[in-house]
Amino acid sequence: MTRRLLPLLFVAGLLVPVASAQSDGGRAPAAEAAVRATVEALFDGMRAGDSTAVRDVFHDGARLHTAGGPSDTAGVSETPVDAFVAAVGRPRERV
Repeated sequence: MTRRLLPLLFVAGLLVPVASAQSDGGRAPAAEAAVRATVEALFDGMRAGDSTAVRDVFHDGARLHTAGGPSDTAGVSETPVDAFVAAVGRPRERV
């Protein structure tokens, strides 16, 4: 479960630079709102187990990377977006 959440934490981390970009002539609030809406749509789709809604959030060329492991063997692995989307659509007991 935790391994699947790491890519999402990365996506959520994208909000920080957008939120801190206040010197762009007022465009940051609109950009922040757009990023926030995308992240919320992703999590709403995940909660509902709606793989179609989740797939719609990702760009066709999107790639999911997970960084992890003990510090002496840390590495980065890639998960295909379609595999992540399929996992979201699998029935489960809990949200």
